[in-house]
Amino acid sequence: MSQTQLRWMGVPFIAAGTLIILMGAGVIEATLRAPGWIVVISGLMFVVAGLIVARSGTGKSVRQDRQDIISQLLGLVVVACFGAVFTWIGFGPGERVFSSSYPFCSAGL
Repeated sequence: MSQTQLRWMGVPFIAAGTLIILMGAGVIEATLRAPGWIVVISGLMFVVAGLIVARSGTGKSVRQDRQDIISQLLGLVVVACFGAVFTWIGFGPGERVFSSSYPFCSAGL
């Protein structure tokens, strides 16, 4: 895949994440089933993942060690966001209700 294609692959992730952040912040009205800060953090995961993909298409114009540090920090942000969301799901106040459906099976979880 070319560097230009990689840069453009990050754009949909960044756009989707920005939309989710705006919903969580209350700028775009939406019915949320989670606190706004959780929705914002979820959107941040998409934005940072999009930045990681877009940065992978920048080539070697930046010094290698600096690029590695930035990539590692972006990766750390994604992992921290996942951790915050999963911690809220597991230990946050209130009851959690999950359901799932599979083909040929109508039982919910």
